Amino acid sequence: MKYYSMNEFNDDVEILSGQINRKNYSGIYPIPRGGIPLAMSLSQALNLRLLESIQPRALVVDDLIDSGHTIAPFQADGFDVAVIHLSPNNKAEVPTYFAKHKDPKARKEFMDLIK
Repeated sequence: MKYYSMNEFNDDVEILSGQINRKNYSGIYPIPRGGIPLAMSLSQALNLRLLESIQPRALVVDDLIDSGHTIAPFQADGFDVAVIHLSPNNKAEVPTYFAKHKDPKARKEFMDLIK
């Protein structure tokens, strides 16, 4: 089993923050729970506030798009989405920003990063 390291996470935050124009967004809305570590890091990198609820011009953040079921409603409502991992099997639209395609054999342990 391959674990996703903190160094890999930081590299991916840097990749994503380089893609995102902060002026387009009112803040970052994390999808609980997986999106919280990434949203916190992007919030720091982009100097954008974390949002407790979805608002106009919010950037929606999650750790990954696997099936696409969680993120599809936000995409349907026109929100931009940022994720680290994009599964090749996802049924949602390609997100606005993503760092890498998901390695199907890798298991990410995001919550271990913040314990």
